[in-house]
Amino acid sequence: MKNVKQKTFYGMNATFFLFAHDALAQATHTTEGLNEAAGKAGFGHTAPTVATIVSGIVNAVLGLSGIAFFVLFVWGGIQYLLSQGEADRVKNAKATLMSAAIGLVIIITAFALVKFLFGTLGAVLGSRTQPSG
Repeated sequence: MKNVKQKTFYGMNATFFLFAHDALAQATHTTEGLNEAAGKAGFGHTAPTVATIVSGIVNAVLGLSGIAFFVLFVWGGIQYLLSQGEADRVKNAKATLMSAAIGLVIIITAFALVKFLFGTLGAVLGSRTQPSG
C-alpha cells in the first residue's frame, strides 16, 4: 500500500512539473491585450497628482480609524459579556460601547464628507480627485 501511494505521489508531481510550464507560458500572454486597451482608454501609467496622494492618505487614515473603533466596539461587547452583572464593570463596558459607536459614526460621517468634497472639487477642477472606496 505504501508503495502505491509513493508511486501515485511521484507520478502526480512529475505530471505537474512536466505540464506546468505550458500553462504558465499561456498565462503570460493574457494581459497584453488588457494593457493595450487600458492605455487607449486613458488608464495608462501616469504620475500621481497631489490630490491623488492626499486622498490616498485620507482613505488610509479613515480606514485604520474605522478598524480601530470597530475593534474597540467588539472589546466593549466582550467586556459586557464578561462583566457578570457587576455594576462597575457593566458601566465601564457600556461606556466603551458608547464611545466606540460615537467614534464609528464620526468616522463614517468624515469619510462621506471627504468623498463628497473630493468629488465636488474634482468636478470643479476637472480632474479625478475623488478617493477610491
